[in-house]
Amino acid sequence: MLIRPTRPDDLPAIWSVIGPTIAAGETNAIDRNSTQAEGLAYWLGGDNEVFVAEDDGVIFGTYYLRRNQGGGGGHVCNGG
Repeated sequence: MLIRPTRPDDLPAIWSVIGPTIAAGETNAIDRNSTQAEGLAYWLGGDNEVFVAEDDGVIFGTYYLRRNQGGGGGHVCNGG
């Protein structure tokens, strides 16, 4: 297993991982009817640092890290 930063060609695989989770509407704070473009914009947007987990070249997981808040709280992160 390799965990690495996301590359532009990873987007279809990332959507195959997060799309069903978003559609289920149980864990992410995003509209369950989001399109692929909206879902990827949420996942990859802002200050997110996005990573993928792959095995033999197949992506099977993804996560992001971002600051919880600016200023003095900038050392605390959220992950998804």
